[in-house]
Amino acid sequence: MKNVTKITVFFIFMITTFLFLNFYKYYDDIKLPGYNKAIVIENWDKKHNKEEINKLLVKLSSQNNISMIRVNENYDDNGNTKFLAQYN
Repeated sequence: MKNVTKITVFFIFMITTFLFLNFYKYYDDIKLPGYNKAIVIENWDKKHNKEEINKLLVKLSSQNNISMIRVNENYDDNGNTKFLAQYN
């Protein structure tokens, strides 16, 4: 009977750990809590350089009187570090 209890506790622990890690990953992927709209750039053909894109974001932000926040994940440490830039 003790083996059944140990196995049950082990599986409950594993399921709880799995659920917690998935929730943490989901929460981390949200990027910025409180922001529900986003533009995601998945591929960049590099026809325009970073300065042009930054100028465009500043221009759009000031024309529409909105605040934009750019999030860059550091790819050297698998996205554990995030760089934030705010455009007003």
